[in-house]
Amino acid sequence: PKGRKKVDKYYNPLSLSSKERHAVIDNLENGEFGKGMDSKIGKAILERLNEHELITSSQVKKIQYMHSTLQIEHILPQKYNKVAKWIEEWNEDDAELWMHRLGNLVLLNQKLNSKISNGHFVEKIKHYKSSPYPMTRRISDSYLEKWTLDEVKDNHFYVLDFAKCVWELAV
Repeated sequence: PKGRKKVDKYYNPLSLSSKERHAVIDNLENGEFGKGMDSKIGKAILERLNEHELITSSQVKKIQYMHSTLQIEHILPQKYNKVAKWIEEWNEDDAELWMHRLGNLVLLNQKLNSKISNGHFVEKIKHYKSSPYPMTRRISDSYLEKWTLDEVKDNHFYVLDFAKCVWELAV
């Protein structure tokens, strides 16, 4: 029809521009998704990544189970300063900077999250092993003894790289 622009056959109106992909990556890398209204976004991000992992490993049946009592678990707890072992391993500035970022967040069901609460990492990973969420289990497989700034950063960039891959955000 007259007046219409010819559309590239490879154009997808839902595709992100390079600038938009950069903005998404920056937000995933630097955003705090473990508090306030942003915790809903964090939960959705982690949920989608876990679902992707379950689907690609043919464990689709577990997805329905995930939604019922899903919560965000802060590996370094929000009240870390009430537990001596956490205080020994974390300074206040680093804790505040990394506490609510994706690298410190996993999914757990409500009952288990309440049970392990502010416990130390060595105790928490015992429970992570039995989680139906692959990215939560990954913590217990990859980080066996401690959860310090280095481990949070390492996991953060793993989650970020995984999100880039799953959502085709490479720039």
